Amino acid sequence: MLEATNRLLAETYNTEHNARFAVTAAEEGSAFVLLVGDRTNIRCARNTPGCVDLNAGM
Repeated sequence: MLEATNRLLAETYNTEHNARFAVTAAEEGSAFVLLVGDRTNIRCARNTPGCVDLNAGM
């Protein structure tokens, strides 16, 4: 079942999804930026519908 699902995604869904939602980038290059500094204050809970501020209320 998983193999069939992966095949469907690769052969059909991804192509259709990209054709429908792809947009041309406004600028060339990568949108990723290098993180500089202390990473110990980054908080994000996994398996949630988005990042959660774990420091809220502190």
